[in-house]
Amino acid sequence: MKFYNHHNYFFVACSTTSKPILKVTGMVKTPLNLTMSDIKGMTLTKADSTHKNGKTTTYSGVLISALLDKAGISDNISVMIISSNAYTSPSISISDLKNCAACIAAILDDGSLQSVLPGQSGKMQVKNMVEIQVK
Repeated sequence: MKFYNHHNYFFVACSTTSKPILKVTGMVKTPLNLTMSDIKGMTLTKADSTHKNGKTTTYSGVLISALLDKAGISDNISVMIISSNAYTSPSISISDLKNCAACIAAILDDGSLQSVLPGQSGKMQVKNMVEIQVK
């Protein structure tokens, strides 16, 4: 932590890049605890998602399939996405994720992650994403 003095006001600069923000767990060869720096160091992809109100938003993040490949998985399993408030998405098959060129763990402006899976149910769009659980 660093302290800065500016006109007799003290500010604290905190770095959240070294704290793990996303885990990949379950039936994987190598469980992952990724920091924001780890995620930003991977190849980032843009994805458009249309919301219930018809508005389309462009997100940037890492392909979920790339995260799963990094952890080492087999093809005949499924994935659930878990949020910081313990919400768990419905299961989605690995083949659906691997065939999705726009399914990403999006990096939001506040530093949190959100699953963006275009064409999937709204229940798959998990805000405050903290874990990908492979079953």
